[in-house]
Amino acid sequence: MNTSQRTDFRDKGEQAGSNAGRKVGETLEKARDTASNLAEKAGEKVEGAYQKAQEMASNVGQSVRETASQVGDRVRETASHVGEHAHQAYDVAAEKMGEFNDDMLRLIHRHPRQAVLIGFGAGCLIGAVLLGGLFAGSRRA
Repeated sequence: MNTSQRTDFRDKGEQAGSNAGRKVGETLEKARDTASNLAEKAGEKVEGAYQKAQEMASNVGQSVRETASQVGDRVRETASHVGEHAHQAYDVAAEKMGEFNDDMLRLIHRHPRQAVLIGFGAGCLIGAVLLGGLFAGSRRA
């Protein structure tokens, strides 16, 4: 092999090495650009997901506030109705007790002797039960 062939091979080898280096450089540059684009797109996706999560959390918070407000309104309404019904029940009971009292007074006025005897008998019975005197003799140990 002569010098000119060697020079030719060397030039071709240098040219091939230079071309290969350039191709590797271009490939690396493309890979770097692709990686950068992918990272940018991934960042955008993450940002979008973060914003959606914030929106969803805000919506859930709003829904909870609205529901709590509705529940509070419902409780106030129910408490108001319960209060009204309790007041009505008290009025009816007071009226019935008043009627019962009037009926008893009329009965006592019509039959005073019987009322005194019934009262005396009921008092004796209650006293005997409380003191244990009336039924003490009938108990056996």
